Amino acid sequence: MASGTSHATLMVRVYASLLNSGLRIEGTDEDRDPYWTLIGYFNSLRVLGSAYLQVSDDVRVRLGLLASRDGEAEIVREAHPNELTSRVANNLIPAQLKNLETRLGQEGVENVVLATNMISVGLDVDRLGLMAVMGQPQSSAEYIQATSRVGRKFPGLVVTIFNSSKSRDRSHFEGFVPFHQAMYRAVEATSATPFAARSRDRALHGVLVSAVRMLSQELAGSGAAASVGRKAEVVDDVVRRLVSRSKSVAEPEAEATREQLQTLLDVWAAEAAGKASLQYEDQKNPGNALLIRYSKALEQDNFDFSLDQAPWATPESMRDVDAVTPLRQVPLRKETSNE
Repeated sequence: MASGTSHATLMVRVYASLLNSGLRIEGTDEDRDPYWTLIGYFNSLRVLGSAYLQVSDDVRVRLGLLASRDGEAEIVREAHPNELTSRVANNLIPAQLKNLETRLGQEGVENVVLATNMISVGLDVDRLGLMAVMGQPQSSAEYIQATSRVGRKFPGLVVTIFNSSKSRDRSHFEGFVPFHQAMYRAVEATSATPFAARSRDRALHGVLVSAVRMLSQELAGSGAAASVGRKAEVVDDVVRRLVSRSKSVAEPEAEATREQLQTLLDVWAAEAAGKASLQYEDQKNPGNALLIRYSKALEQDNFDFSLDQAPWATPESMRDVDAVTPLRQVPLRKETSNE
């Protein structure tokens, strides 16, 4: 934070310093690679838009000045920025994300990528190790999620560029060390409802099966799904614990949870009785499986996503379990008169 200059000027100097330092690191391209691509994080598209022009112009000029100071005027770092925001067409975003994996020494390596909270989840690129955050994000959860995109494999460096004209930024700057020592205490509570009906539809069967497999060695193997009837005491214990948990955190949902667990067990028992070789997962023959990956279920036409019969579509991640719904514009035809 610098009180004697504008926020934009501070950004230009920080970006130029980080980019120039990445070029001057002694060692091989492999040593410099984690700190070559600078991720610029912004809280709004308005600030990002002006920063895009500054990186293309002012940062480039500043890099020339820094190179001259280092006695390396003939070796000046490039600073061509790219974007990862909602302004980029959806069909181009996967290619942009994939390009972040390009390492130094390969053609097309990124120098600067300007992004908004689009990268807060889902961006898992091990090589990234450098980020500049333009102003303190609005929530602590967003701050944690965004800055954890870098430093996954190598030590990461995150530089927060505070705005001295904003009281919230000044407060975070003045209490920087104690805030980061207890950062997770400041995470805001979420509005998610535990054991809600739709959450149970998505994940309760997965919790039931995984708990049973972990608590019973006889039911742990891939081909042991048909043996569930012989370990009724383990199954009853899992159901009791899940219902007890739902009662303690979402009491109105406890009875519905119990009924849904019993329905799942009835389906499981019926499948085990009819298929002696029932597997937990069988990618070659999904009809002989209790579970099927959600992504595989989406690829099948007319797949029954209800839990009334197996296989049960099971998400591998709770981040993204919904099918994509394509929308297309249909122009309304004008009614023609019969006259």
